[in-house]
Amino acid sequence: MDTEQVEKKEGSSDRENRRYPRRPHRTEGVLIIDENRLAVRLVDISIKGFGLLSAYPISPGTMVSLQLTGEFGQGLFSGLVAYCEEYKNDFRVGLSLFNHTLY
Repeated sequence: MDTEQVEKKEGSSDRENRRYPRRPHRTEGVLIIDENRLAVRLVDISIKGFGLLSAYPISPGTMVSLQLTGEFGQGLFSGLVAYCEEYKNDFRVGLSLFNHTLY
């Protein structure tokens, strides 16, 4: 997956005018959809959500769990896919968080 700074596509909705600013962050994760597990790369974070890169599209409105292991410890996050757009050879996925558990 491409881990370069993800650029806003021309003509896309203006998600940069958001209440909570994004911060770049790079780590691997696993997205859990029902019983399926999908490797993803976290590219940015905010207080209310994550930006991900996925090799596969995920329908907006899908409820998911995201399992992360990284420098801040391990975490399990629940959320809703807010958007999914093609980005180079991958898909840029916005995840709006419901809650999280750090362990």
